[in-house]
Amino acid sequence: MAGIGGNNIGNGIVDRRRRLVATLMIQRPGITRRQLHEVIAKQMVNPVTETPYSLATIQNDCAALKQRWRDEAFQDTAILVGMEWSKLDEAEKTAWQINDLTKRITMILKISERRAKLKGYDAPTKIAPTDPTGTKEYGMTDDERIARIAEIIDRARTRGDTESAVS
Repeated sequence: MAGIGGNNIGNGIVDRRRRLVATLMIQRPGITRRQLHEVIAKQMVNPVTETPYSLATIQNDCAALKQRWRDEAFQDTAILVGMEWSKLDEAEKTAWQINDLTKRITMILKISERRAKLKGYDAPTKIAPTDPTGTKEYGMTDDERIARIAEIIDRARTRGDTESAVS
């Protein structure tokens, strides 16, 4: 694949610049694009123009790196899911060999549940936030909310009555 100027030299330069961008992004979480641009401007220049790379170039590098990282993460996840699916296939083959009907059905159901979780077929589990002890729900209960709303309405009515009396 040809790089800048129709040769592979440009690809090497882009790769080197992106390695530097990636290194900075990893070593300095939260670094802004402008800060990246400033650091890179001190370390390397565009060999064609002999000037620092533009902010837009650095932003494009960041976008390309993030996309590559997302793609790699997706591929890694797909591989892991495939490996897990193969293990479930083997477990299911073993389950069908179990003579005890109850144990066979139990194992096959567990395998089916695992497959459903792996593929995301089940609805998400709702988790109610609680205090650190796990006994008291954060926020107000429905009764506390109703009481608070009634209190606010009463105060608003009282204000309305006071305003009417003054007028």
